[in-house]
Amino acid sequence: MGRMRGAFILLCGRVAGLAAFANTPQDVMSGFKPYAWLAAVMCSLLLLQGQVMAALAWVVVMFCVLVTPLIIVHFLSERLGLVGNWCRYAAAFLWTQWVMGLLLGVVMVLVVTYAVGDLDYDTLSQRAVEAGGPTVTSGDVLGDELTASIMAIMQPLMLLSFVYMLWLQWFLARHALRAEGRQAALLAIAANVGTGLVMMFPRLLGAL
Repeated sequence: MGRMRGAFILLCGRVAGLAAFANTPQDVMSGFKPYAWLAAVMCSLLLLQGQVMAALAWVVVMFCVLVTPLIIVHFLSERLGLVGNWCRYAAAFLWTQWVMGLLLGVVMVLVVTYAVGDLDYDTLSQRAVEAGGPTVTSGDVLGDELTASIMAIMQPLMLLSFVYMLWLQWFLARHALRAEGRQAALLAIAANVGTGLVMMFPRLLGAL
């Protein structure tokens, strides 16, 4: 069974997907490969535009989002006596996050396509004229309306995806680490809270 197929099966809530991941460091490292390729492409595009700091920030954020929850889960699972299966958990976590990211990308494209097709260009043109500004082709009114339309759809979807991600991390901890229900919940919550704090740390530091 391929790893992407195994990840998709896990996303559907089926434990059988874990069979695609071995409990070895090699499988953990394999989970970083698609992200390494993505980082290489994104950094190349940003560097070609001269945005060195943006490229660096992109790599740091991606690294923190991926590695922080794994470190937290390893730390806690070691104290709970569950660390023996951590490599399988980490590999499954990385690949499920990758497949979930691809699916969210497809959803985002569909949302933008729907939002663009749902716009009433005549009404927007009239609104721009009444505002005393340029026509809608300038993008001013169009951009605002498109952004509002996309956000109206994406906000509930992002909330649902966050809840689903919490469940997925609980599910992986429950079955990959063979944790009890409460232990799995603790690991999932701690991983997300810890990652959130790490991502907020630069802002907190700047506010001091």
